[in-house]
Parts: sequence; structure tokens; C-alpha cells
Amino acid sequence: MELLVCSYGGVGTTFLIDFLAKYKTCNDRDDRDGFKHLDRPPPSRNSKLKAIYIFGNPIDAVYSLFRRNFHHEQSYKLLERYRNLEPIPLEMSLETYATEDIDRFHFENHFMNWSERQFQYPVLFVRYEKIWDHLDTLLEFAGIPASEKESFPEKKERKTQSQEISEAVHASMRRIYGNLQDRLVNGPDSWIFERAMGFSDKIYPWKYALIAKLEMWEIGLKRSILKTLGRK
Repeated sequence: MELLVCSYGGVGTTFLIDFLAKYKTCNDRDDRDGFKHLDRPPPSRNSKLKAIYIFGNPIDAVYSLFRRNFHHEQSYKLLERYRNLEPIPLEMSLETYATEDIDRFHFENHFMNWSERQFQYPVLFVRYEKIWDHLDTLLEFAGIPASEKESFPEKKERKTQSQEISEAVHASMRRIYGNLQDRLVNGPDSWIFERAMGFSDKIYPWKYALIAKLEMWEIGLKRSILKTLGRK
């Protein structure tokens, strides 16, 4: 892999992978390799790896996920490390979700894990709504000729922006995601995170692997108990 493209979902990750994959080896657009929405940067021994993290208006992202019926699957993925919350049921409507006043996507943790934690490789952060304003930076970072800028997909209006969503739902979304939205609005649209690794960065792969092993052990134990009880 040359480019790892990641996001918390609902911010155009697939279309960007589709474009970049014409020139570079990227993670799978359909997330069959499990990298597309990882809630923290995975350690890597690949010295040539770079990552692109897309973020955007979290409220628009929620609307997009519900509109496409991806809310259950995405919630399930993003809550794998947060066992205290149940994923959003597939049958749950946006209106019902809004009444809970609970972020069952953990968008803020996802963004913070990527923007303020250890890194093994350079990461380009870019706001989805402003990708088209930072194409030169994106192409240069990805190692793609500037001449390919003309083939980049044209910007399209989000379909969710034209939907009629009640003021009550908007207000609820603001209560849930307002802090993150304000943080993103007041921050830069794009930046590159790259620095020399410190001690905490060097032990990060071991910590990451240990947590993964413990989680696998916990899952295996639960499955064994269920099997003993005669449940799948």
C-alpha cells in the first residue's frame, strides 16, 4: 500500500480512493481490508506509506449515512472499541436517532485519535468540502503529476443538503455534534502532519498490537461461552 485513505464516514472517502487508485496502490474502496474507517492510525513498517485523512461537517456526515442506509454498518465499525454503546439499529430512523442525544458513531474520538495521536508516517488532513481548493497539495502529497488535476471529479452538491430535515432534528444534531463541528470550522481546512518519532511513537506499534490481541482474546472467549450455551 502506498496511500491509506481514511475517515469517519459520510465525507466522500470512496470517491477519493477511486481517483487515487488510478495512480497509487490504496486501501480497498469497499473496506474489504478493514482500513477505510479505522478509528486510529495503524502502525506500519512500510517506510513509503502515506495517509490521507478526510474530515467534514459531522452533521452532514450523519445525514449522508442515514440517507444511504449505511448508519448501522458504519456505527458498528466505529464502535468496535467502545463496547459500552450498541450500534445504531438498521431499522432506526434519523428522527429517532436524533431524540437519543447520543453520538453512536463516536466521530469526535475518531478525529482526535487521528489528529493528536502517534504517527509512523506522514498524514495529510483535508476537509471534504474544501478538497477542490487544495488539489495541488493533495496531488503533490500523493506523488501524482499536477497535470492530472483536470481529471479530478467535479464538485457535487451533497444530496442531503436538499432534503427537508425538520428544525427539531437539526437542533438535536447540533446538541450532539456541535462541539466537534465548531472545532472543525475554527480549524484549518488542510494540513500535513509529519514529525520525527519520539519514544511514545516508537512503542505505539507494540501498544496497538497488545490491544488488538486482548480484543481478539475477548471475542474468542465470548464466542466460546455462546457456543457452550448453544447460541451462535
